[in-house]
Amino acid sequence: MMFKIGMIGCGRMAAEYHGPALARYAATHPDTQLAVCCDIEPPRAEEFGRRFGFAHWETDIQTMLSRHKPDAVCLVVPEHLTCELSCQIAARGFPLFLEKPPGLTVEQIDRMICATEAAGVHVEVGFNRRHMPLIRRLMGRLREALTPVAIHHIQYEMIRWNRRDADFSRTAIHGIDLVQFLAGSGYGQVDCTYQPVPALGKTVANMQLSCRMQSGATAQMSFCPVAGAVVERISLHGQDHSFYVELPIWESLDTPGRLQHVHGGKVVCDMSGADIAAADGGNGHGSPAEVYGFYDENRDFFEHVRGGQPAEKTLRTARQAVAVAQMIRERKDRYSCSSPELG
Repeated sequence: MMFKIGMIGCGRMAAEYHGPALARYAATHPDTQLAVCCDIEPPRAEEFGRRFGFAHWETDIQTMLSRHKPDAVCLVVPEHLTCELSCQIAARGFPLFLEKPPGLTVEQIDRMICATEAAGVHVEVGFNRRHMPLIRRLMGRLREALTPVAIHHIQYEMIRWNRRDADFSRTAIHGIDLVQFLAGSGYGQVDCTYQPVPALGKTVANMQLSCRMQSGATAQMSFCPVAGAVVERISLHGQDHSFYVELPIWESLDTPGRLQHVHGGKVVCDMSGADIAAADGGNGHGSPAEVYGFYDENRDFFEHVRGGQPAEKTLRTARQAVAVAQMIRERKDRYSCSSPELG
């Protein structure tokens, strides 16, 4: 029996990253069909469908679901539409993959949690950095070396050039989620200071987040959206171990990326992103969909649905990242949580 995939949203993110990821999955899994894609703009739906090999394309979601009955649905739409559409799709019983952020407020994500759990559907949230080959290699070494309670400190910086977004929290949520993922722990308290840059826009600001994780680790996050480079870098420290990561994100200064592991004062691992791609069976020059983690996040979702396995990242485990991002959007100084929330 064919495993049928449906795609909702055929805009830029879908065309640049999710479309190639789905096409590769279908090409390497002969029992898979890219059954239908959907977009409110008919020319865009048709162009996307033809480009990536979908059997059909539609402009109405309800028609798409009723007519083609996909086994899994990928929802990649503007953030303000995600809550309402995900609740509608879940109510009809379709397994669902959501692009980040899975909601703009805690109220929205709580509504989504209630709707999807009431329907009993499989839902996964896509935070692509968790699935980047460099991060997966880091996690393998990190979990062998340190338990979450043995992690002392995480430093994360996200630097961008000329990002004058009205709401940079929609991008910053990637770092908020990634630090939680690396720590293996939820946030206990987050304090944020803001450095406005009003000459570039009334909402443009640098942000520094000082965090205490529920595991006892500390973390520092820096978001500088109007600097001179595109960079995401991580350093993580625990007893006798330090890790340094340069992510090959977008047009990053650090492409193809780098992972270093220092143990007891000696470098025990120093690999480039190209080395990791080659070691994983590639030629060292993966496509953007692979290097940035989009292929693996989609593949994992499909394999979990097909195998009846639990979701890797659920709406419940994404809730705290949404809450901290909401704090940034609303320019609040502190977020605190007394109950365990793991990522």
